[in-house]
Amino acid sequence: MITAQIKHQIKQLAHQTNNEICGILSNNNLFPCKNISNNPAHHFVLSPTDYLKVSYKGKIDGIYHSHPQNPEFSELDKINLYNQKLKGIMYCKDDDSFHYFLPESYNNKYVGREFKIGVNDCLTLVSDYYKNELNIILPKIEREDDWYKKNPNLLNESLPPNFKKIPLEKAEKGNVIVFDMLQNGMPHHFGVYLGHDILLHHPRHKLSTIEIITDERKKRIPYVLKWNN
Repeated sequence: MITAQIKHQIKQLAHQTNNEICGILSNNNLFPCKNISNNPAHHFVLSPTDYLKVSYKGKIDGIYHSHPQNPEFSELDKINLYNQKLKGIMYCKDDDSFHYFLPESYNNKYVGREFKIGVNDCLTLVSDYYKNELNIILPKIEREDDWYKKNPNLLNESLPPNFKKIPLEKAEKGNVIVFDMLQNGMPHHFGVYLGHDILLHHPRHKLSTIEIITDERKKRIPYVLKWNN
């Protein structure tokens, strides 16, 4: 998929920092790019300016990046490459290995769902994740499209007592991220925390997806829910 020379270049760049490196492959050439992620030790966000500069020079064939330890593409890596229809190359420093991702191979049962309130929305996504991944059955909460106007306290009233509120900085994988989108003290949106500021959620009237929890989003997270058996 890539030449020995390009592999050597990627390895050299990766060993110059403790953060994830990233860049573009175009016409068998390597174009290092700036990682503008707020958490560069755990994921990368390729600079749009760098991407644009390379795109003017020729066809973009793929994106490369590094992992300090984990030899697998994260779900965030996969969905970003899938959305851009680009091949991925990842170098793991810990075991000195290269790994590859093809967008046509991506399949995540939680991602790409059409939005329909009460059928496919943020709550059903959280419920499905808890049932399939954690073997926890959450109660079904009946709701209409404008539930937050008719009964703003609906989610507070309906959540099972097993959930304990914790601050965002103590969140662990599988915890429920709570958003107060209207900033009125009531929960309006839920997502599943996947670790390292990565969120699985279903935005209103959009496809379910995996995204980074930006600093701006963190301002709308009053607390996180942790399940206690």
